[in-house]
Amino acid sequence: MFVGIDISKAKLDIAILPSGELFEVKNTPSGIADLITRFDLERPEVIVLEPSGGYELPLLLELSAAQQRVALVHATRIKEFINATGKRAKTDALDAMNIALFAQVMRPEPRAMPGIERLELEFWVARRTQIIGMLTMEKNRLALSSGSVRSSLELHIAFLEDQRRAANTELETRINHSSVYQALSALLSSVPGVGVVTATTLVAILPELGCLSRGEITALVGLAPFARESGAWKGKRFISGGRVGVRNVLYMAALSAKRCNPVIKGMFGRLKGAGKPFKVCLVACMRKLLLMLNAIAGSGEVFDSSRWTGGNRVAVSV
Repeated sequence: MFVGIDISKAKLDIAILPSGELFEVKNTPSGIADLITRFDLERPEVIVLEPSGGYELPLLLELSAAQQRVALVHATRIKEFINATGKRAKTDALDAMNIALFAQVMRPEPRAMPGIERLELEFWVARRTQIIGMLTMEKNRLALSSGSVRSSLELHIAFLEDQRRAANTELETRINHSSVYQALSALLSSVPGVGVVTATTLVAILPELGCLSRGEITALVGLAPFARESGAWKGKRFISGGRVGVRNVLYMAALSAKRCNPVIKGMFGRLKGAGKPFKVCLVACMRKLLLMLNAIAGSGEVFDSSRWTGGNRVAVSV
């Protein structure tokens, strides 16, 4: 039994294969409870959902609590799969059936959902990012304003600065209230160039840190360059996909680390001396920094630059 669910604000469209059954329930606590009751009896092989701007979270949490096999699959993967079948019609019910077909053919690997504690931490990281984005926009407007408009902007900027500090305090409090998060944050912060913001973001939105191999963690974050070759032609390799929020903080951390982290500083200097463009050097340093953090999270040992120089660097990599 393979289930596909198309999620909207008001309702959930459910398709089941191989029976071909289609039905809908309200996207409310009572509607979700009824659905969970049915799935508890039938135990589907896998239930596939797409991200829907947060409307999927209540259902995801309930499915996870019920220990159902659920996979949250990026909409692009499902869209490309359906395009390959040649189907073009689109309704909520058809979308649900297409998701169920994807589940039946592709068999995506179910993943355990995070607990409410880590979800709250992730939400606060996202909220801080939103506040910083608004601050940047308002400060840009301030440079081009005058008179009463300038006063309005200054008031709003002061308010947003207060909100940013409050978000930082909230995140610090949540990290300190969890012995696991506190220990991991301290480990990550031991790496020169990695500050509180980077460590908090990694704890919140990269729970796989320390559990994956070198290739898996770089691919997950989107720091593994994709080959672009055909016959005799060899194009430039680019990074893409992955977790943008993680890459953003690693970018800023790498800028700092190339000045104060002896391992990253040496690597950046060697690449720059070899004539590599600045962005290529920095992305390579981001990947190196990620591998350091992955190894440290996996081993539970604080940063030691001697382990990342010479022949010993492989010993702590995972």
